[in-house]
Amino acid sequence: MKKRYFLHSAIFGSIVNLILGSSILGKEIKTELEEVVVSATKTERELREISTNVTVLTEKDIEKYDARDVSELLRQIPGFNISAFGGVHADVYVSSRGNVPLTRGAQILVNGIEYNNPSGYFNVLAIPIGDIERIEVIKSPVTSLYGNFATGGVVNIVTKRPIKSIEPLISFSYGSFDTQRYSAVIKGLTNKLEYYVEGRFFKTQGWQDNSWEENKLFNTILKYNLDGIHMGFHFNYAPIRNGYPGTLTEKQFKENPKHTNQPWGKADSYTLILAPYFEKKFKNSKLLFKLKYGFQEGWVIDPDYFDFRNYNILPEVNYSIFHKVRNISGVLLLGAEYRHLNNEKIKAYTIKNGKKDRLYQDREWEDHTIGLFIQEELEFSKNLIFNMGLRYDQVKTDFQDRVNPFLNFKKRHTALSPKVGLTYNFKDNLNLFINYSRGFRNPTTAITAFMRNPNLKPEKINSYEIGLRWKPTSWLYFNTALFLIDTNDKIIRVGGPRVAENAGKTRSKGIELGLNIDFPRGFYASLNYTYQESEFEKYKTLAGLSYKNNEIPLVPNHLLGVGLGYKANWFGNLIITANYSGKRYTDVANTGVLGDYLVIDAKYTRKLKKNLEVFVSGKNLTDERYAEVGFGSAGNVELYLMPGFSILGGINVFF
Repeated sequence: MKKRYFLHSAIFGSIVNLILGSSILGKEIKTELEEVVVSATKTERELREISTNVTVLTEKDIEKYDARDVSELLRQIPGFNISAFGGVHADVYVSSRGNVPLTRGAQILVNGIEYNNPSGYFNVLAIPIGDIERIEVIKSPVTSLYGNFATGGVVNIVTKRPIKSIEPLISFSYGSFDTQRYSAVIKGLTNKLEYYVEGRFFKTQGWQDNSWEENKLFNTILKYNLDGIHMGFHFNYAPIRNGYPGTLTEKQFKENPKHTNQPWGKADSYTLILAPYFEKKFKNSKLLFKLKYGFQEGWVIDPDYFDFRNYNILPEVNYSIFHKVRNISGVLLLGAEYRHLNNEKIKAYTIKNGKKDRLYQDREWEDHTIGLFIQEELEFSKNLIFNMGLRYDQVKTDFQDRVNPFLNFKKRHTALSPKVGLTYNFKDNLNLFINYSRGFRNPTTAITAFMRNPNLKPEKINSYEIGLRWKPTSWLYFNTALFLIDTNDKIIRVGGPRVAENAGKTRSKGIELGLNIDFPRGFYASLNYTYQESEFEKYKTLAGLSYKNNEIPLVPNHLLGVGLGYKANWFGNLIITANYSGKRYTDVANTGVLGDYLVIDAKYTRKLKKNLEVFVSGKNLTDERYAEVGFGSAGNVELYLMPGFSILGGINVFF
């Protein structure tokens, strides 16, 4: 494994040297890196000043894709992996840089407001996609600023700022499997008030039997600006109804991939977010206070009947001080947050004749988290920027099971999460970044409340990173990073999706590469590649088996994405994307395997008039049969099948 890792590193190092060498031989072109401000670090910084390999999808990038939800955009990010539970768009696994894929794999923000479900669930359907300015993705652990919910990174979605008093947009599309999508956005700027209102409705019968969906979204964002004071409010309501086709065996998959073993499987739930914030800018400082209330309630049959209700309350205050000592400029950030999570209803029933029968789980799970953090950013010169930070967390957990009282427990965990980073700019268009961060993941964020193991310990994580960002010309942007992540007490799923235990130690290492090219005459291309090795360095199971040097399940070694497009006023915009994933194991013993796959999509968009646009998109053009998620050992692997070929067409009307 080590030889293969260094071989891949050498190959990509050679590619980098070749590119750099060709630049030196040619005429030198002075081109600065994009002046993109990254707010996901809690202090506004230009991209070239960030000490980790942040990926930014700009408005121009986003316009190229026909994204039904934000997960389709995140598939274009090097080092970031999205895996879906078949055709059910509400359920995704998220992972970064060789981490274990989890439904709570990263923290997702909209304009800095957390949009995860109360328990941390990555709910992609609740994210507004009607008017995005940019998406910022941090793939390294950001525990030192955001706590244990950001161990797998942070995704911050920034919506566009209106420039007119009223700016409406209406979109309609129809396609395969009776797929219908309607959306309406109205935003505007009135005096000092900005408003954004989005409504969305999506329904489909689905590719697989019983994979129907009916999803809605109502999202409102208000901002008021007055003499250094910024106030705002987020309202988000997302009801979701869908069928759950469940899993197929490998034999069933080969015989009839559209079949379902649970025609009664379905789900009905909704999430609600209310989040006010207040920001005051002083002469040399800034104060920010924000409060999020999140609520979720629903039920799901997959394959048993699960009933749940939870909420969280999350206030945060932070204070930024802009200072200067001699020639050194700095920003000192002080902050505190409190997180109260209450899983007040966690019930599970057996199923009989498609209906709930015997109650076998009746739980309540409550967490109280206090977090205190400090960060200092120092600009020694235009070329050298240094940052360091530290966070203290205390988590109290109270778990009660009324059916099985022997599972009850009360625990308290504390953790210190430091970070150190450095950025050096060789030129305005070339910089080096180095980063170390330490973090932890509480069992609450690593597993669902339906899992069984009261003895789980928190994960303890050490992350190392070094990389380059380079923009040699106005039409070429390149970034690459080497990463190494060591984790003690890694929380691993064993024996199925609802059983977990601690592994002794794991190591994830690899390289990620991103490339964007805007050719002359309207042609453009993008490439993202990740090579990652994720292994157990020390793991003896509770059953006494050793899995040392085995690979972590559901983590592929190779992830590759390629995009090719052409855009011109007379022609419109055509883009073809191809995403490849290498094989991955489905169990810790590495006996069950999910095969590799290549999925090709295409989209064509053209403006007919100033305010009218038509589009058509094709998904999985080669009708690839594949699964991104599966569980079980050899001969007993259960697969969540992904959809086959589909086509969708529609119109966008601007006013």
